[in-house]
Amino acid sequence: MTGVSRRIVAVGTTAAPAWADAGHAGTQVITLPVSAVTVDAVTGSVSGRQADDVVVVLGSQVPDPAAVVHRLRPGTSHLAVIIVGPPPAGGMDAVTLMIGERVRRIHEDQLDHVGLLLDELFQMLATRRRHRAMQAGAQAHLAAAGTRIESRLGERLFGELLSRAPIGAVLTGTATELLAWNARAADLLDLRDPGSLHTGLPALFDDPGAVAGYLATARYDAGDGTKPATFHRTAADGVTGHLRVTGQPSIDDTGRTRLLILIEDVTELVEAQRELTLRSQAAIASAQVAAALTAAESLDRKLHRCTEAITTHLGLTAAAIWTGGEGTAPSALRATSGAATGITDASEPAAVPSPGVLSYPLLSENQRVGVLSVVYPATADPAVLAPLPAIARQIAVGIRQDHLNDSVRAVAEALQRPLLPPTLPVIPNMDLAARYLPHGDGTRIGGDFYDAFALPDGRYVLALGDIRGKGPEAAAATGLVRHTIWTAAQHSPDPAYVLPLVNQALLRLGDARFCTLVYGLLSVGARGCSQLQLSCAGHPAPVIARNGTARLADSRGTLLGATPRLRLHSETIALTAGTAVVCYTDGFTEGGGVFSREPEDLAAEVGALPGGTLSAAAVADTLLNRAVSSSAGPVRDDLALLVAVAT
Repeated sequence: MTGVSRRIVAVGTTAAPAWADAGHAGTQVITLPVSAVTVDAVTGSVSGRQADDVVVVLGSQVPDPAAVVHRLRPGTSHLAVIIVGPPPAGGMDAVTLMIGERVRRIHEDQLDHVGLLLDELFQMLATRRRHRAMQAGAQAHLAAAGTRIESRLGERLFGELLSRAPIGAVLTGTATELLAWNARAADLLDLRDPGSLHTGLPALFDDPGAVAGYLATARYDAGDGTKPATFHRTAADGVTGHLRVTGQPSIDDTGRTRLLILIEDVTELVEAQRELTLRSQAAIASAQVAAALTAAESLDRKLHRCTEAITTHLGLTAAAIWTGGEGTAPSALRATSGAATGITDASEPAAVPSPGVLSYPLLSENQRVGVLSVVYPATADPAVLAPLPAIARQIAVGIRQDHLNDSVRAVAEALQRPLLPPTLPVIPNMDLAARYLPHGDGTRIGGDFYDAFALPDGRYVLALGDIRGKGPEAAAATGLVRHTIWTAAQHSPDPAYVLPLVNQALLRLGDARFCTLVYGLLSVGARGCSQLQLSCAGHPAPVIARNGTARLADSRGTLLGATPRLRLHSETIALTAGTAVVCYTDGFTEGGGVFSREPEDLAAEVGALPGGTLSAAAVADTLLNRAVSSSAGPVRDDLALLVAVAT
């Protein structure tokens, strides 16, 4: 550009470097050594005529490039920097933050590329200078309009083009007083020419202090204008709108600073964004409530999560849920969130201002199952409360479903109870324990079972099995297997006699009701002289633990109910004092798809238990608790254990 000089200031590089001379004829090159006065020296070299475009090259020996750039910052509009050295960790440092795109970094072994960077940076500075010149010319033309500002009124200052522009334009003086405006601004701000001349612009908005603060920032912004800001304004007819304001400093032909302000009506946009935000908040709150009500947790925990979702996502002060209260029955406070002190149960919606309290009856199939009450601040948007009736219906359905699940669970437990022995027999020199946990939430009948009973000859039968499937059909097969085992054992308890009869009963039942079974015949002798004959029909091998070691029983066999021909193998185990036999179902190994491990892993777990010190109940509880904790939620398969420990 005419009258613009170029200057290269090289700090900490070779004096008069070749890359500075080549291709930059007429460019002044200043080289400075790295020393304690580097910052001051560079500042002096850069300062001077503002017509100069300056590129500072900071060599790799410059200890603090950011400090140098910081001192140069008043002149950054005509300054660019090349830094020799690796980029900072994370790609951003104080230099980049200060002058942004006008900084380049280059490695020391790439100094031959500095010439290209100089061309690029000088071209960028020239482009920015031309842009500023055109912008200043346009502002001067707009501000001056061929005469002094004070001698022109209202929209006449802007001429034909801006007078008819669809966006509001306002010019203010040093004290934010109105000097000029166009027709659109007159409509947006209810301005009347000349009566509105010299009126303070902030006073036309609902929050004058906020507008005045914004205009003060815009007036002294040395960049390309402040970011737009949106303010409320209530018109003469009482309608509140949203106006987006953008300020830009301008110098008139007399050298005085004015502020050119563009004003746009964004009411529809703001209202659309507000509506979208409210809908999003309502959707998130509703989704969180649905997730809480379907979680495998207690009802109290579910309802507490519901109140948290309501207060968090709808911006309410507090929420509380009562359950019960049908007719004249008392209701019980089950969950609260936020400052819920003072909320009382109410069967019908009622509002109390500052703060407001709203109550919604929780109705499911026209039956009241509880009450939802919320506290909202006096400044709350009424639209925030709109989703609460639907959320109340969600909660009512969730409470009703929980009550139904309790009823179904009670029925399942009642049906399951006859399929398990009410008590275990007391066996001399033996400690016996059993555990059973149905899969899921306990609303369905499982297929696992165990049994233990005495025989007429003084021996005992221990049995644990797993029927294929769940529900009433599996329960019927379970009853059949238990009854067949007991009946057959009264005649002959030998596994070779009992297991084929069970197999025949299942084949006759049909419907592919397979069964895996552990069958044990316990002969009780004097202390340390008992023995157990074990047979497994398609079932995971029991664990035999003794003296801190554990192994799997060698008693494999054919699945029952699958084929008329069985292959069975029995193992007789001597039950010395401290020997433990652990029979389990496959829920402890396969885990219903949640976790998977081999029977050998379970044997190692049993072997790690303190040998000789744990009771059968302690062993059973430990294994059951570990299986439940490993499932990370409701168990997906039935869990059954039968543990015998010789004493």
